[in-house]
Amino acid sequence: MKKHYPAIIIVLAAATLLFGFEKKRDLNINANGLQKMEVDAGAGSLKIVGVKGLHRIKVQATIRADRVSDNRAEKFIRENIELKLERHGKSARLISKTKNGFWRNVSAAIDLTVEVPQRLNLEVRDGSGSLEIQDIDGYLDLIDGSGSIRLARIGGDTQVEDGSGSTGIEQIGGNLELTDGSGGVKIEGVKGNVEVKDGSGGLQIRDIRGDVEVEDGSGGMEIIHVGGNVTIYDGSGSITIRNVRRDVRIKEAGSGGVTIQDVKGKVYGRKDR
Repeated sequence: MKKHYPAIIIVLAAATLLFGFEKKRDLNINANGLQKMEVDAGAGSLKIVGVKGLHRIKVQATIRADRVSDNRAEKFIRENIELKLERHGKSARLISKTKNGFWRNVSAAIDLTVEVPQRLNLEVRDGSGSLEIQDIDGYLDLIDGSGSIRLARIGGDTQVEDGSGSTGIEQIGGNLELTDGSGGVKIEGVKGNVEVKDGSGGLQIRDIRGDVEVEDGSGGMEIIHVGGNVTIYDGSGSITIRNVRRDVRIKEAGSGGVTIQDVKGKVYGRKDR
């Protein structure tokens, strides 16, 4: 009977290369005197949490790569990973990216969990992967490529540009501006005005103290409990508007039914019932 051990060894070696590695890195700096944090992240998940009374910025990073064995991990990280946290005057900057080196067939990502003082302002540029930001007293300026977004308890004005993926936003203390490519959007609890430019996907907006203005391409739309005016430019999809304390203006409404109920002010434009 023939033995096949060499073939088994080859298969196991190939599997090891495919499984890849995970390596942890911790970064931190003193945050006293800082007013803003900038984040420039590539592939991988990103979670930013504001912590009241915290005096340092703390970053926990998990570097992942396939097709690289564990004993070559450190060499890969040196040659292909940019991960640094620096202070520049009153701003901190976190960079987390993979470089285009000689490891062309390797897929790598860096998962980040970041704790910051709650009082800071944030400017975030994120490539791909899930994103979560919560408990920030300052403003938020976010540009995201792809992946789900969840924002909660942001105290200042919030501006978001998103490519694709679901978006959930709640408890915003200032105004909200959202430009979204595709994916469902849910917005709830904004103290200021809301302005949305949406490509495709369902849209739910609820409990807004200020005005709401929406430019929507396709997908159903539901707007409920608004303290100011509501203005709609819609391509296709159903529109439901309820409980508005001021005026409703339907500037454009393509295909899909329109339902408007319980408006304290006037209704302008198309109204089915």
